[in-house]
Amino acid sequence: MVSEHRSKTWLCIQEEKCIDCYKAGMVNGKILKPSDDSPILDCWLRCNAMAFAWLSNSLSKDIGESVLHCETARDIWLDLEDRYGQTNVSRYYQIQREIAGVVQGSSDIASYFTKLRRLWDELRSASFGPVCSCGAEPQCSEGEKLIEFLTGLNDTYSNVRSNILMMSPIPSLGKAYSMLLHDESQREIQSSQSSFILDSTSFSAKSTSHASGSHTSTPHDSHTSLFTISSKGYSQRVSFDNRKSSLVCKYYKKTGHSVEQCYKLHGFPTDFKFTKTENQQHMHKLMSLR
Repeated sequence: MVSEHRSKTWLCIQEEKCIDCYKAGMVNGKILKPSDDSPILDCWLRCNAMAFAWLSNSLSKDIGESVLHCETARDIWLDLEDRYGQTNVSRYYQIQREIAGVVQGSSDIASYFTKLRRLWDELRSASFGPVCSCGAEPQCSEGEKLIEFLTGLNDTYSNVRSNILMMSPIPSLGKAYSMLLHDESQREIQSSQSSFILDSTSFSAKSTSHASGSHTSTPHDSHTSLFTISSKGYSQRVSFDNRKSSLVCKYYKKTGHSVEQCYKLHGFPTDFKFTKTENQQHMHKLMSLR
């Protein structure tokens, strides 16, 4: 939708769009309305209605209502050109200031370039003064756009920017844009790889810390369990308590040993160390046997 703020740009864009179709003849007046008895009058009326609808639907509501009195698409075009087609020096100045203030910031290369490209198109439509006849204007304009594009880049692209400025001959705007896109994609790849390595290192450190914390045990636990670190980085606990508790002495009716290893039945070894309570009980039994 065209508004009064963008009307000059809209006129230029619509004029380019309708160059290779029947709308061009209806808008620029080359296809004139035939006489009332002409056999092609109905065809011209249909084409005019389509061009009329195309133009009116492209306008904002307030501007569209102001051209409803027009009878033909050509009348609409002339009315809009008369109101908005004149060069606006103030608008040209405003666009130049906008271009000077555009920086990349948080935008990617494509978004930043697209914003500048839109402003360049508006600046061209608002241009004034004599038209260049020597043919050097496109090349000069290309160089100015390249400098404006490089000036607003973030400092992270300072190396690429320096390389572009040192190239001889100076590359085109499209070539510089392609080089910066390539550098941006390389940075994204390196950033993703660094992030993956950092996450893997952090995970390994946490796993090792967890394993070290789990290895801390009481002296009692050190006799009954064993800790190992698996290849995946987490701790595993191998306990021998279950195997000992599954043994039951048929003579002593206690768990922890079999009847073949029962000291009560076969006698205690000479080097066996009794606890204080067990030593008293053993001595009491010996005294009772005497």
